[in-house]
Amino acid sequence: MRICVFPVAFMLLGFIASPFANAERVTSVAQSIQKLPQDSRILAYVTGEEATETLLKVGREWDKDLGIVCEEEYGIKVHPAGIFVLATIDLPEDKKYPTDGVWQYRYELTRCGSRQLYNVIVAAGKNAPPQYGRLIPGRTLASPTLLRDTVGPVNMKVTLETKVKENKECKDFAVKDTNVTVMPQVSQTNGVMSVGRYEETWVVRYCGKDISIPICFSPKPDGGTSMLTQLCKEVK
Repeated sequence: MRICVFPVAFMLLGFIASPFANAERVTSVAQSIQKLPQDSRILAYVTGEEATETLLKVGREWDKDLGIVCEEEYGIKVHPAGIFVLATIDLPEDKKYPTDGVWQYRYELTRCGSRQLYNVIVAAGKNAPPQYGRLIPGRTLASPTLLRDTVGPVNMKVTLETKVKENKECKDFAVKDTNVTVMPQVSQTNGVMSVGRYEETWVVRYCGKDISIPICFSPKPDGGTSMLTQLCKEVK
């Protein structure tokens, strides 16, 4: 399963109306696109039926890859989970689709009595419908570079432990879910903000089973973040 990763932007909302009455732009400094005016064409597009149907299709495909079998009661909740602007969105007055921009959906797929939180990245095209791509599921706080650096060690840990304990290897590795179990402590010294260590649990699908892996992320004062596949309380 190919894993693509992008950041979630938690910032302030920016909305700019162009000189044309029906042309719109949403800047990349946005926390939630749902805070746009109710008559916004961009809001109508990203929350509309076409987008929702595409997200449902992607979610069904994702379920299949993760070994989740369900053929009934499929529903989707996009609005409560969030839609985040990652790069400025432009929607000219004479266009159906945005011609520029990148945004992310974090949405809940509900089916057969269970729920799954998925992330999808969307990139606008100049003269074509936007392209949808999968992100790692769940609520991870890691940046795209850090996510790419983390997937490999997690894969290695799961593979080696399964080989030692069960004497088998599989090819169905996939990150199924991510959750923050210890939030980072934010402090300020001489006007400089710093973020402390935080912990996540990643649920990985491997050899037909769900395996939970603790990950301790430690931001460095000079930039970057180190990670270890263990509980933070075990890290010296």
